Amino acid sequence: MRYIFLMLIAYILFRLVHQSVNEYKAISDAKKSIKGFSPGYLLIFEPEALKGKRVELRKETTIGRSSHCDVMINLKQIAPVHAAIYEKREKVYIYDYGSKSGVYVNNTRIGRKDRLLNSGDCIKIGDAVMSVKLYGEEDPVEQAETY
Repeated sequence: MRYIFLMLIAYILFRLVHQSVNEYKAISDAKKSIKGFSPGYLLIFEPEALKGKRVELRKETTIGRSSHCDVMINLKQIAPVHAAIYEKREKVYIYDYGSKSGVYVNNTRIGRKDRLLNSGDCIKIGDAVMSVKLYGEEDPVEQAETY
């Protein structure tokens, strides 16, 4: 009888933990699907025609020369679909689709690998220069200026 009682308690605990995990996942997914959810934004410095433009990031934001891209930059060195910035597991990454001119983050070419982005990182694609700002992360420069 004792073993049945212990098994019953273990089963109840298992169900409670399982239900809590499912509720947490549902809440997390709901937050991400809320219209307007954005992990951050891009601030464009070059080319001059787009200087000062702020582009909110989405789950996936494409950058390229094509009008189908979320960030359209009409420069010869930029491929029709050059790169993508995407959010995965609450982190933001950039990916180069194999362009000839490449994608540089903080003056380092990323190649065809996903590269984790941090707030304040400088992105260079062809002659286009932009900075990424992530919500919930302080820009290291801004943080240094507060002291």
